[in-house]
Amino acid sequence: MIRFYPSFINPYITMIKQKIGKHTIPFFKSKTLSNLWIDTEFIHQLIELYGSTQVIQNLTSLNLNDKNLIKSIFKHELILFRQIEKTDSLIEAYQISFNLKKRRQQIIDQWIQPLFYPFFLYIAAWLLLLSYIYIMLPSIKSQLPMLETQFPSSIVLFVFGIQCGLIILLSLYFLTLKPSHYARILNYRFIKHRLKLWMSFEFNYALNLFLEKGHSLMESIFFLKYHPNVLVGHLSFNIYKQLKEGNSMEDAFAYLDSNFIKIISIDQSEYTKETFNQLDHLYTLILNHRFKQLKTGIQIISYSMIGLVIILSYQLVLIPLKLLEELI
Repeated sequence: MIRFYPSFINPYITMIKQKIGKHTIPFFKSKTLSNLWIDTEFIHQLIELYGSTQVIQNLTSLNLNDKNLIKSIFKHELILFRQIEKTDSLIEAYQISFNLKKRRQQIIDQWIQPLFYPFFLYIAAWLLLLSYIYIMLPSIKSQLPMLETQFPSSIVLFVFGIQCGLIILLSLYFLTLKPSHYARILNYRFIKHRLKLWMSFEFNYALNLFLEKGHSLMESIFFLKYHPNVLVGHLSFNIYKQLKEGNSMEDAFAYLDSNFIKIISIDQSEYTKETFNQLDHLYTLILNHRFKQLKTGIQIISYSMIGLVIILSYQLVLIPLKLLEELI
């Protein structure tokens, strides 16, 4: 049996060798050039280092003018990229788009992803509480009909129902709302007030990218109309329109934070990179604190609900023992 085993698998081994043989260095190079595997950070560093499409193409054989390459790298920033490329240069379009892409990833890594666990914990806490109401409590009552509990099940179900209803309504609202109409959110005063710091954080960083390239304030705001964040794009459109109509800086930038308005209201010749970076650092600290508060609040609520279920479950377990003691 052992004698025939290698001959049995020999065709399979031959097929695997043929597949592996295809994956040579030229194969991987061709796949890289066809944009299947692209190290975007490496391309970003090359652009910052050399600043020439021809030099980069001579070194890596990558054609930065390739439309498929641009689409594969900048899925969210594509409209802005094309606008910058059409008005200025390809290298500048790459540099600004890469910086915005990097900032978006930093926001996801620093603030969005850490919220996954608290929300998961919150959902798990509700599942435990509902399982206590619908499974554990009825099973104990069926075995002990004389048992009377004073747990406010109706209140818990009412709160749970309100939460589910709000989630469903908000989901339907955003699913039926076209992406181009997301800017309507800014028309709600309550939401606008809550988003003011976030919008200032996004706007300040993006504006500084264009000002560093030597663009005027109006030119920078014009480009920001194509920002990958729809709300920032809509805000930039309103600001650009109001400034064109001759409105004051305070009125045009009323949606944004007062600290940003003070900085932007000075003469453009006095704009410095350090000033915008300091403001960006301030916004980052404040938002980081708020996200930590949100994360901590969700965890406290979740752990409290889980603790409540554990205490109530422990009390239910002790009820039969107490009844036995009374009978004895």
